[in-house]
Amino acid sequence: MFGLEEIMKTKLADDDVNSVDVHGNTPLAFASAYGKDAIVHLLLENGVDIDPRNNYQLTPLALAVVNGREGVVQALVDAGADIETRGSYGHTPLHRTGRRTSTHIARILIENGADTEAENDNRRTPLAYAVINNQLDMAQLLLEKGAMIESIHFNGGPQRELDWHGISDELVNLLLAHGADIDSKDDMGRSLLFEAAQHGNTSQLEMFLSRQPSPSSVDSRDCYGSTPLSMAACHGPGKAVELLLRHESVQIDSKDDFGRTPLWWTLRNANTQLEELLRGAAARTGLTLRGVDCLPKLRAFILVTREILMYASNVSTMGLGVLILLMF
Repeated sequence: MFGLEEIMKTKLADDDVNSVDVHGNTPLAFASAYGKDAIVHLLLENGVDIDPRNNYQLTPLALAVVNGREGVVQALVDAGADIETRGSYGHTPLHRTGRRTSTHIARILIENGADTEAENDNRRTPLAYAVINNQLDMAQLLLEKGAMIESIHFNGGPQRELDWHGISDELVNLLLAHGADIDSKDDMGRSLLFEAAQHGNTSQLEMFLSRQPSPSSVDSRDCYGSTPLSMAACHGPGKAVELLLRHESVQIDSKDDFGRTPLWWTLRNANTQLEELLRGAAARTGLTLRGVDCLPKLRAFILVTREILMYASNVSTMGLGVLILLMF
């Protein structure tokens, strides 16, 4: 177009094909980023350096991947570009496909030997990025090509890097079908089922419960001794409480480390609808729910006061009183 290729041929004869601008970009880097296939081929035919890094540690291949230039990616790979070269934060080109690139580019990289289990400096794999960015098709491709569900990490624990209640139900189903463990816990001791209940994500909660979880899973406790039911009662909505109450092994009157029960939370929040749900479920099983006595509140008062005094010694007396009252 406009004779640009002819101009390029003339310039190639006179100039250094590996010259760089102030950002360290070579002509090949520019052509790759903007998807100029013909110019890329022309540069490659003239012996250009295929894997130069710019000041941001991005190679022409990485730039082509980030910008979704499928034709350029194919040309660079065919010409021998390093598909495992690592840029900033240890990202490989395949890592970058999990953000917004089409699956066609990821497929090109994988079929030419890209490592689906490569971890960057934060131990994140391409699959982790696909899931974090809610990329269903990309996750499907990576799993089909051998990516391991166990490769997703959160603080050293498997499968917990992603925000499960923030991804689509279709993607959750895909991960469960490939062996995701609903009992996997984060550093607060909260399982996937626990978080679904806590955040009121009833569609995911229903999916997890439909997989026949064990009683220990339904009543799993976090670092504060809270159960999924107590957190559902605390935060709502009512349907999350209903779903958990349908599970015959759920402990309706379980206490956390502060002595708070699911009923305690409904009374604290003046949620009469959830209070009726809990009392009705308890009555059907012949259980009398414990009232809210003063001992758990006193113990909680002491613990909270101690923590505030330890970490906020500059809090005024009045401010301290307000903070404590807000806890109950």
